Amino acid sequence: MLDSEAGWFLDPIFFGDYPESLKATKGQYLPAFTAEQKRLLNGSLDFIAANCFTAKYVSAKPGSTTGFRQSKTSSSGQLIGPQSGVPWINVVPGTQAKMLRYLSKRYSLKGPGGTAVLPSLLISSSGVQVPGEEKMQLPAVLQDDFRVKYYKEYLNSVCEAVASGGVKLIGWYAWSLFDGFEWTDGFRRKFGLVHVQYASPQGTSAAVAAAGGGLQRTPKKSAQWLSQHFFKG
Repeated sequence: MLDSEAGWFLDPIFFGDYPESLKATKGQYLPAFTAEQKRLLNGSLDFIAANCFTAKYVSAKPGSTTGFRQSKTSSSGQLIGPQSGVPWINVVPGTQAKMLRYLSKRYSLKGPGGTAVLPSLLISSSGVQVPGEEKMQLPAVLQDDFRVKYYKEYLNSVCEAVASGGVKLIGWYAWSLFDGFEWTDGFRRKFGLVHVQYASPQGTSAAVAAAGGGLQRTPKKSAQWLSQHFFKG
């Protein structure tokens, strides 16, 4: 699975070709690299940036196009982690640490004297919606303890991975600073550290704006927690 998620893009840059597993299953769709293309690709990136929100169980599925199946529950029916406010995210704290260790191990290169040269890694997106947050109003929406717990547990695992000495992390980004427009979910999903009042119970955002208000921005508890523990200049 990781070969199709990460190796598809990174293996050609580090190793000059697609992963063997990908060539075995999708080889007819993958263009071959020329010697010159391989030369140009080699070492042509400054850092690896990856989004990481959740994890799933994976099991073999012989005869399928991928060879595996994904599931949020184990073979015994146990959920992989607490369900967030969006269907595709379960809270699995060790996820980012495992991803960082995997990328570091797979894409480390040998430097002078055989010493390992670790790739520079950056977590470019990490966040969660509190269950039922889209229905909450001020001031209740600001007490996002579920999000605080998510960030605390995820960042603890990231710090442990870095402290182990096998990971070169150069950055970590929360998703997102403000409640925003979430792709096909529009404004319904709330990932922000800062609450944005797009509409009031008394009317639409247009009506509020016409009255001189609207789009009020208020930091949530998670914003305060991160500013105290991580976002320090």
